[in-house]
Order: sequence, then C-alpha cells, then structure tokens
Amino acid sequence: MKKNRKKGSALSAERDASWSSGDPETIERRLASTDLIADFGIAQAVRNLAASYLMSDPSRSLALSKALIQAVQHKRSQVTPEARAMAWRCRAEACLFTGRLKAARRAYEQAIAAAEVGSDQDQLGEILVGCVHLLALMGEAAASERLARRAERLLKRAGNLIYLGKLHMNRGNAFYQGDRFQEAYDAYRKASRVFDRAGSRDATWVGLHMNQAIACTNLSRVEEARRLFLETESHCEQLSLHSLTAHARFNRAFLEGLRGDYRTALSLLEDAGGTFEQQGNRDMVAATQRARAEIYLDLGMPTEARELAGEAADIFAKEGMEFDTVLSQLVIARGFLLSECAPEASPILEAAHLFCRAHRMRPRRTAILLLLAQAELQQGRARQASALSRRALKDFTSLGMHRQVVAARRLLAETLLARGRVEQAEQALGPALVRSRGLPAGERLGIWALAGRISLSLGRRQSAWRRFRLALDHLEAQMRVIPGAEFRARAFERQVRVYHDLVSMALQSPRPRFGSLFRLVEAARGRGFRDRMVGGNSALRRSVKAKRAMLGSMTRRLEEAEYAGKGSSEPGVLRELRRQRRVVEKEIVEQLRRAEAAQPSAPGWRGAPEPERIAALLEPHEALVEYFVVGEQILALVLRKKLRAFRTLPETASAVRAYVDRIRFQLDAMALSPGEPMGNLAFLRGGAEDALACLYRALLDPLMDLLPEAGKLILVPHRFLHSVPFECLYDGKGYIDERYVISRSPTADFLLRRTRKTSRLAPNALVCGVIESGPSSVASEMESVASHFPPTRVRMLKNPTSRQLMEEMPGSQVIHLSMHGHFREDNPLFSRLSTTDGGIFLADVWGTRLSAELVVLSACESGQTYTGRGDELSGVAHGFLAAGAMRLVAAMWRIHDEATEVLMDAFYQNYMAGARRDPASALTQASRAVRESWNHPFYWGSFSVHGD
Repeated sequence: MKKNRKKGSALSAERDASWSSGDPETIERRLASTDLIADFGIAQAVRNLAASYLMSDPSRSLALSKALIQAVQHKRSQVTPEARAMAWRCRAEACLFTGRLKAARRAYEQAIAAAEVGSDQDQLGEILVGCVHLLALMGEAAASERLARRAERLLKRAGNLIYLGKLHMNRGNAFYQGDRFQEAYDAYRKASRVFDRAGSRDATWVGLHMNQAIACTNLSRVEEARRLFLETESHCEQLSLHSLTAHARFNRAFLEGLRGDYRTALSLLEDAGGTFEQQGNRDMVAATQRARAEIYLDLGMPTEARELAGEAADIFAKEGMEFDTVLSQLVIARGFLLSECAPEASPILEAAHLFCRAHRMRPRRTAILLLLAQAELQQGRARQASALSRRALKDFTSLGMHRQVVAARRLLAETLLARGRVEQAEQALGPALVRSRGLPAGERLGIWALAGRISLSLGRRQSAWRRFRLALDHLEAQMRVIPGAEFRARAFERQVRVYHDLVSMALQSPRPRFGSLFRLVEAARGRGFRDRMVGGNSALRRSVKAKRAMLGSMTRRLEEAEYAGKGSSEPGVLRELRRQRRVVEKEIVEQLRRAEAAQPSAPGWRGAPEPERIAALLEPHEALVEYFVVGEQILALVLRKKLRAFRTLPETASAVRAYVDRIRFQLDAMALSPGEPMGNLAFLRGGAEDALACLYRALLDPLMDLLPEAGKLILVPHRFLHSVPFECLYDGKGYIDERYVISRSPTADFLLRRTRKTSRLAPNALVCGVIESGPSSVASEMESVASHFPPTRVRMLKNPTSRQLMEEMPGSQVIHLSMHGHFREDNPLFSRLSTTDGGIFLADVWGTRLSAELVVLSACESGQTYTGRGDELSGVAHGFLAAGAMRLVAAMWRIHDEATEVLMDAFYQNYMAGARRDPASALTQASRAVRESWNHPFYWGSFSVHGD
C-alpha cells in the first residue's frame, strides 16, 4: 500500500504540473470540459499559473481565473471547500491586479467563506492577507487592520514567513493610504526583515522595494527614494515583470515631478500608462491620468487638468475606491483655484475635508485646510484665510512635513499681505525663504516673487529688485526643464507676473533705463512663438495622422451644411457632429502633448537681444514701436536708428480696451449686415472714424514727437492691442496710412530675420483657392493674382486638399491662399483655412518648415490672435511666421469678397513692381486704391502686414 500511495502521489504531482505549466489557452479549454471535477490540486495549480502572470500580463490571469471559477461552479457539489476557496482566491487576485476592486471584494468574500468551512487555516491566513491589501486600497483602514490581526495569528501558527512578510507589506500600504508615512515606512522595513529570514527574492520582494521608495518620497528622503525606484526597475526588467515595472515608473514619475523634472515625469507616465492600458488595469490607468493632471496643474493648465482628473474620478468611483475618488476630486478643486474659480472649488474641498476627518487622515486633512485658505483668499476673505493658514502651519509643523510647512508659510504671508499686515507677512515668510533652497524651481519662484512684493510694500526697493531677480532666475530655470513648446508657453503664462512686477518697478525708479525695460518687455512675450520658430516637428504630425484625417472629414461635413447647404442642416445632427469633433480635437491635443513631452527640454529662445542689434537693422525713416500692458498702464518703447525712448501712455488700459471693443463691434456689425450699406456709408464711416480717433489719441499721438514725420512704423502690439486696426487710425483729418506705412511684428527680435536674403528674380508663386465652397470671387481672384507672375513661375491649385497644400508650400517663395478662414478663440490650435477635405489647422502649420518670402491669407479672420498674460501668439498668421515665412498678409475680420478681389489685384501689382518687393508699401497703396470706391475701413482696412 505504501508503494501504491507513492505512485499515486507521483501521478498527482505530474498531473498538477501539467496544469501549472501548460499554455494558458490550452488550460482554459481543459477547464471548460464538462467532465472535469476541479479538485484542490487543479485549483492550486491554475491559481499558481495565473499568479505567475499577475506582474507581467494581468489580463491573462483574469481569463484563467474566470475559466477556473466556471469549472468549480459547474460541479460545485463535488468540489471541496478548499478547492472553491482557491478558485475564488485566484479570481480575487486577478480582479485586484486589473483594478476591478468591487469584483475583487466579492471574490475575496467568497474565498474567505469557503476557507472558513474548510480545514486549511494556513490558506485562510493567505487569503486574508490579500483582502487586507484590497481594503487598504479602498480606504477601509479599520476593517483592514481587523483582518490583519486575524491573519497574523493564523500565519504565525503555521510558520508561514512569506505571507507574514506580505502581511506587513500590506499593513504598510494601509498606513500609507491613511497618510501615516513613517508608520508605513516602518512596516515595510519589518516586512523586508521577514523576507530576508525567508530568503525570498521574488516579485513581492521587488514590489516591497518600490513601496519603500514611495514612502521615502513622502518623507522627503528624495535621494533614497530615487535609488530604490531605480533598483526596483532594474530588478523588474531582470525578472521580466512588466506590470511591476510600469508601477515603479508610475511612482517614480511623482518623485521626478516633485523635483521639477517634468519631461522625465511625463515620459515615465506615458510609458507606464501604455502598459496599464494594454493590460486592462483600469485603476492604474485612472491613477496615471490623475498624475498627469497634477503635472498639468504645475504647468499652468487647469482646464486640461480638471478634465483628466474628472475621468479618473469616474473610474475610481465605479470601482468603489473612495479615497482615490477624493484625491481626484481634489485635483479638480485645485484646477478651479488655479483658474480663480474659488466658488466652484469650495464645495469639493469641504466634502473632501469631511471625508479625511472621518477617516482620521490628518496630513491630508491639513493639506485641504490650506486649499480652503486659498479659496477664502480668492473670494476676498483674507481674515478667514489667515486663520486657516495658521491652523495648517501648526499641524504641518507638528507632523514634521517640512515642504508643506513652507507652503503654509507662503500662503499665510500672502493672506497677511492682502490684509495690509506687511511686517507680519515678512516675518511669516522669512523661514520659508531659508528652507526654499531644496525645493523645485517652480516653488522657489513663487516664494521669491511673493517676497519681492512684500519688500515693495515695505518700501525696500533694493531688496524687492533683488528678490524679483531671484524669482526670475528660478522662472528661467523652470523653463529649461519643461518639455515641448506648448508646455513651456502655458507654464510661462502662469508665472509671467514676475516680469510685470519688474517692469512696474523699473518704471517707478528715479531713472528708468531703456535697455533694461526693452529686455524685460521682450522676455515677457511670445515665448511659445519663439520656441516654435526654432523648428517644426513633422513627427508630431505623424503621431496624429489618423485622428487628423477624421477631424478633417468632420470639419468638411460641417462646412458643407453651414456654407453650401449640402448634407443635413438639422440642429440636432449638427450639434452631435460638433460634439464628436470636439472629442476628436481633444484626442489630437492629448496625443500631441504626449509626443511633445518626449521631446528634449531645450527652449529655443536664448534671451532678449540688445536694442542696438535691432536698431542697426532699421532705416533712418523707420521706427519700431513696442507696446506693453502692465496693470492699468500701457508702456510704449520707441526704437529708431539713433533714438531710444519710452513713454507711459496717459490713457488707462481699461479705457483703451473699451475703444478697441467699440471699433471691433462696428466692424463686426458691418460684416454681418445683409446687402451693401452704401446708402448709410458716410454715417457709418463717421462712427468708425470717431472710435479710430480715440485709439489714435491714446496710442500714437503721445509718441508723435519721437516718430519720423513720415516713413514706416513697425508695431509690436501686446495682449488686446493685437486687435487694434492700427492701419486705420484716424487723426481727425486723415487716416494714419497717409503718413506712414504700417507693418506689425510679433516680437521686436523677429526683425533679426532681415539678415535673410531674398532673390531679385521673380519669385515662384503658389496660388491656391477653394472654388467649390469658398467665397464667390475666389476663381477670378486667383486668375488676377496669377497674372502678376511670369507664367513659368506660378502654379495654380484649385480646390486643394490639406495634404496637397502641405506638400506644395515648403518649396514656394510666394504663397497665396484664398478660402474661408475660421479663428477659434475657444481652441486656437484648430483655427483653420478651409480646404476640400476640411482645412489646414494651426497645428498643421506649426509642424512644417517654410522658406517663403511672402504668404498672403485672403481669408476671413486669418490675422486674429489669441493672447494671454504671456502674450502667447496663437493664430493662423503667427503659425505661418513661426514656420519660417518672412512676411505675411492676413485679415483681422470678415472680409468683403468684391473689395478684397480689387485690393489683391492692386496689392500684387504694387508688390511685383517694387524694386524691394515690400508688402507693407504695396498694401498701403492698394488700400488707398480700394478706398476710392469703398470708403469705409471695413472694406479697405481689414488686411495687415505681419513681419518686418
């Protein structure tokens, strides 16, 4: 009998090995057999096989566990409790590792119930360990600890060191979820000692390394954390633990974000997120979205952060992960605060505060107090904000959370400054200045900028200047580590106030210097535009090729319904199509951002040039006028060959903006009026001239003694001044273009392109137009434009596709595009020029390289520009300039077809006749010619020259 038992045991082991080492798909087919009775050995073997895939391919584990449960349930009456417990344990682990926490909880409940009926108490202890981890993830700390104590008794009795180590590890996870970081770190160390006694070096041991690193991150042990993360990734790669590698990279991303290395952080999140998506790990996909949202907040992108965090919150809520749902909602609240929408943030913060108080999460509760203080400050309740800040400072100090102590001191100082208690604000911020050295550049920037404003309020101008300059150094240091032009531009716009503070200080000094003002003003504008001038990236365009084609098709369908009367014009259908288009646009933007995040962190702009370099390129009859809006003041800097001067204009920024709104309203009303208002033209012109005279008196008249009597003005507008029709300004006797040739430049240093040589031979021209659905005069305008070039030097492209345009433009010296134009203030990246397949978008133009000496956009709104505080230039016209075009002609409002055809004919006649081919002079002469027949600025003044 003994011999037979040995033979049976050997056969059983051989059979179990066939279940645990076979191909997963074969195992699933075997489990589906109707004759199979899944005993404990089979259940254990399949569970071991499924567990082997948890760290590399959790979705495969999920499929195996499902097949095992079905096999057990099919012959339930003939399956032992131990086998049922093992099957449900397998299912629970697979659900846990793929983020299906509610399903995992139900499976663990079934596993525990079956194990309690059975006789294997060691197995029950192991199942409880997994459930401890699950409950910790779901934020149920008390229930987790009760199970942990029960599991510890069972495992110690059985001498199960491996699972005892896992239990301490899971206890550490529970402490971590409750923000008890030191206790979590101690539990992980205890688990490490147990694993060392057991001689274990498996995937769990590697995961423990990672958890220690996470705890170190929150304890500000940055270098220890980074070392542990890198060791974890190395171990994972050696063991081919792809899922755990993704977890390690996800968590290291948080650390790199704290250090201010956003390129590395975003790159790690992109890599980890891709792995989680492939494996169907839903909770980690959501966690990755939330982590990216937090970085977006640091980069000054609150709207995008709220969208990502909202998606993450929905996923967590569906899985019953209350704590992670609250964390995601906190990111949404921070996004509202960054957008200065405190009323929207406050209810979210109050609900989160109640949750953290109920769950005794003191560090998290204190962090929310600080956010509530910020919300109170934004709503003008500085006294309440001070009280909340003091409470947060006290709690963070007692908890030993040094970085958070600095944040609390900064906000407390800000609230005291708002209350006029400047000396107290200085005292509150002082220790934060000392401790700021180890913080990321972005946080140091905020602290030193606030310190500068406090010094200024105290009348300590030297100290304020020094502190602002330090803040400026930290701002530029931050720019150097941020990847991609868009990320840098958005981050810069959020922090540009420090430049405005320095400009204000310089203007208030007894002897302001032109050179320092000029450099500050140049540095404070158009940083994204300058970055994009360095070079287009066709790889970014290729990364969204499929989505781009889909967007073009949707855009075309909308245009056919809106302009040509083709397709369905039913409001419901159009609304749905617009909604779908917004979804595709969002996906394209996200893909472009991910691609940009992988680009090297090397800003293209290398600093403002000396004014002498630009002055040397000016002719004696030329003057460059650079405007800068700082608070309610408008600064104008005038640079000529032998003159450097500046003035603060007498009109306030609010008054000038009202004048701009007034003339724009009149011009837009002209564009929308049906028919030709020729009968009322003199009356309408009088109203327009009155508004234009107000703008002349505000913006040019105070500078007339600094300008040449006649010649050329090169204007560099700022913020809302980009919408001023400078070419049409009226001095009470005549329009300004009767004295000056006007052109615009995006920045003063754009004039450095004048060193580029242009050929004296007739340029080769590309003349394109959409005749099918474009303006009625497109065909005749194309013929007229083409007639001004030698036949062998012109190529006409009728009804082009976007692909044809993008292929033809780079080799052309003159590009003329006649088609519908659309400016998207809601999303400037998708401002476009219509083509037969939808359009070429600003995003397309940024991704190419042009060598054109002139681009003419004969399209409505093609010259409109979106600008923020950082004067980021986002419009189709500036897209062509950033792509390499030297000069550009574009329209600031909706154009009149017949008048535009006449203007373009006159423009090209003058342009080709001129010895130097000067588009500004050619446009001025053409505008005067149109004025003879259409004597209102709406008809002759819509086009502007951009460039030099």
